[in-house]
Amino acid sequence: MAVFLASAAALSWGWTEFLMIRAARQLHPVQLGVWLMALGTALVLPFALATSHVPRVDQLPVTMVPALVGLTATFLYYLALGRGQLSIVSPTVATSGGFGAIMAVVFLGERFSQFGLVGIVLAVVGVVLAAFTERGSGSAAGVGWALLAAVFFGAYAVTLSFSTDEVGVARTVAAFRITGLVILGFAAFAMRLPLGLNRRELRLVLGTVTLETMGLLAFTAALDRGPVAIVSVIMAQFSTVAVVLAALLLHERLRHHQWVGVALVIAATTLLAALQAS
Repeated sequence: MAVFLASAAALSWGWTEFLMIRAARQLHPVQLGVWLMALGTALVLPFALATSHVPRVDQLPVTMVPALVGLTATFLYYLALGRGQLSIVSPTVATSGGFGAIMAVVFLGERFSQFGLVGIVLAVVGVVLAAFTERGSGSAAGVGWALLAAVFFGAYAVTLSFSTDEVGVARTVAAFRITGLVILGFAAFAMRLPLGLNRRELRLVLGTVTLETMGLLAFTAALDRGPVAIVSVIMAQFSTVAVVLAALLLHERLRHHQWVGVALVIAATTLLAALQAS
């Protein structure tokens, strides 16, 4: 089940990248963040209130820490998308799966069989190969922000695992949204940023936040059910999904190394799913 949910998150976030890069280049990162957090809160809060109680005071730290880490990762991701090429930013951020796996082993003491480690390595290599649309070319703008985002997304996966154990999936996602809305809303006010959107921008943000929220819920639920290392690596396939969608819908050509990467990802996912089912 964890592998299925993590794959669903990757699919949702792969679609999100098509919309996100356009939004990140039309809107200020803080402005984009405010709208995504506000609309995301509206989507998830009713579900959180209907299915669970408000966290106790002693549960706030374990709820707030992943929210702050995730907010930092998301903001860095916006910066990278707004400054760099998708073919460079996407595979760099996708290495978050590797960072998450390493952190899970170091901080959570997760251990895997030799086949499990092979599956993780294959998935990470496959994601990077499939996501690079131009080998040895392209601007390096934004890669620094993307690398920082990858580190924070890896840490986000680890902290989320603690939060879901304590307060559940819906409350964890709601806490992330509300925390982000408060912090980014204050930042927008301090920077005197205009928050108005035209119809085209509103449609773009609505589509983005719907897909991104679906992915976040699936990812959080996967972490509640499976090892952080495996879930993080499978989630990082969002980059592979984006490349395949570009080939199918935008008729972009995939190079030989990209098809090799896609094949490695499929093989790794099959192996990890079989190990989880056994």
